[in-house]
Amino acid sequence: MVFSSAISLLHHNERIPREEIEKYISKGIIAHLRKQGVLKESDTLSHITCQECNECLCEVESFDGGVRAYCETYNSFYDLPESYSQPSYKFDTNGFLSLLKEQFDIKGSTEKISTNFFNIGYLSTDHTHIFFSFDDDQNNHSQDIDRILGSNGKALIVVPFSASQYTYTGNRVRPVSLDSVGKFTSRAISWDKEEFEYIVESTFRSVEFTLHGELKHNGVILRDYASGTNQYAFLKTLFDSFGRTVTNETLFDNAKKTVPNFRYTSPSSFAEKTKSNICNKDKETKDIVEKIIVPASAAGSKKGYRMTNPQA
Repeated sequence: MVFSSAISLLHHNERIPREEIEKYISKGIIAHLRKQGVLKESDTLSHITCQECNECLCEVESFDGGVRAYCETYNSFYDLPESYSQPSYKFDTNGFLSLLKEQFDIKGSTEKISTNFFNIGYLSTDHTHIFFSFDDDQNNHSQDIDRILGSNGKALIVVPFSASQYTYTGNRVRPVSLDSVGKFTSRAISWDKEEFEYIVESTFRSVEFTLHGELKHNGVILRDYASGTNQYAFLKTLFDSFGRTVTNETLFDNAKKTVPNFRYTSPSSFAEKTKSNICNKDKETKDIVEKIIVPASAAGSKKGYRMTNPQA
């Protein structure tokens, strides 16, 4: 079972018999979740939501013939699998959300808005709010979202299913699938912090580089270069990979293909000098341009640059 589906299953079933959960999640993952305090052993199930009427809370009891539950609505017993007499696991939703917040540096306290919707905090870099929803429709919580975001806020809503399944309106809220930033390995959860940061940066961009060669921030033109120049090729390559590190070699190769009479022979020399030229073109806007084009390292410690939203 994929990561998001497993988390959704655990959340929607407060207590799951050990035999049942081991059908969907490996023992190695169960051990990891227990170590993280997200999954806890519980006593034998005493009550369950009725499987006959789906309304009343049924008491589970063992008898000579096996295990059964009593439905108050229909005033009758019905049989349950033997697994319901076994020890069970209890999922700690708040513990899981705390783990997620720790991995992605999400600040602030967690607010439980409903059984399936949580305000888990914000990012200190740009104060993007982060929600977690087990519900697939934002409109069920629109008033709470508006209250928290105010007039100018923006938010990502992490969901344990495909982001395309989430119903939302407006430009201030975007869904993010849990599977895009985390997955099960053989014995643990692997969190992808780099991908999370990329999603945050690319979803609400304040920076734009146009086909006409204009580098803009919040609609204000900071730099303007003609196509076919080193600066245009450099900025276009960075913008096409907004939020991700682009190596000096890639910047060099792309410019070599598009710039007439390209004279550089060293990737590092091209990248460093072109970046310096762009930043130093105007002293009044130099600081903000330097926050947009930042030094970065790719896999294998290869040096490069990254285009990003400037932080205060």
